[in-house]
Amino acid sequence: MVSESHSCLSNLFLTLDDWTLAIDNGNPNHAYYLDMSKAFDRVNHTILLQKLKQQGVTGKLLAWLENYLMDRVIQVRVDGALSKPVAVTSGVPQGSVLGPTLFLIYANDIPNLVRCKIILFADDIKLWASIHTSEDCVLLQEDLNALYDWSLRNKLPFNFQKCKMLNIGKYGITHTDLTGSTTTDQGKTPSAIPSTREPKIYLDSVLERKHKLDPVFTFALL
Repeated sequence: MVSESHSCLSNLFLTLDDWTLAIDNGNPNHAYYLDMSKAFDRVNHTILLQKLKQQGVTGKLLAWLENYLMDRVIQVRVDGALSKPVAVTSGVPQGSVLGPTLFLIYANDIPNLVRCKIILFADDIKLWASIHTSEDCVLLQEDLNALYDWSLRNKLPFNFQKCKMLNIGKYGITHTDLTGSTTTDQGKTPSAIPSTREPKIYLDSVLERKHKLDPVFTFALL
């Protein structure tokens, strides 16, 4: 499931509706919050141009986009000293009109890799499944591995210090109960968390919002 033409709040409503329904049916959810490290800066130009071709962008438009992205250099000036030019081989121009669109094209094939439910919002990925049987756990693990493999192929590594997993629901079994693992093929493990920040609110493992004011108090005291 991918939300198209939706805001961050509709992202939240879609998720809450699905998780609440699962809890009402006595089934827990296991959710991954995946973060791509410096995603907009690491979009590989060669791979992006290949994906543009796959989306039907050809001819003069493709040539213009190639000229827009390729054969550029960057230099840094410090105290009047100018560094040697370094070729820019990755990244979409941030602050530009085209930048977000080019990134979305780059990540557009992600939903085709998974069979569990997924929502993409900018460079954030939320993957989850309602756990009924051990087969659901295996499916979720396979999707996690597929996303990790995609990140390697497309040179957008996940930042596992920011990747989190949340068990949602009081009843039933969880992914870790049945598999004993939530790792990728390479042994990377997202950290388990008691609550997570969704747009505007904080949610815990039973979808209560009691933690939402704590970070506000902490910030106000700084």
